[in-house]
Amino acid sequence: MSDKDNLEKFVSKNGFDLCVLCKFVTEYKTEVNIESREYYIDGVGQLCNTCYSTAEETLFEQNFIKKYLDNFF
Repeated sequence: MSDKDNLEKFVSKNGFDLCVLCKFVTEYKTEVNIESREYYIDGVGQLCNTCYSTAEETLFEQNFIKKYLDNFF
């Protein structure tokens, strides 16, 4: 499977990017520059608001636990 085929999995029929986690249609057409987008993670792709918020909370919790454990031991 080529990179193009992989990328096409995350584009709706009308040209909007899909969330790379849940495949929800986002508000961004593929031609919109990633620097102009919200909820885009470099190296991952476009996320919807819900998945981005969940990922952000998870990373915060992981960092909090790591800092706690680093200070504990």
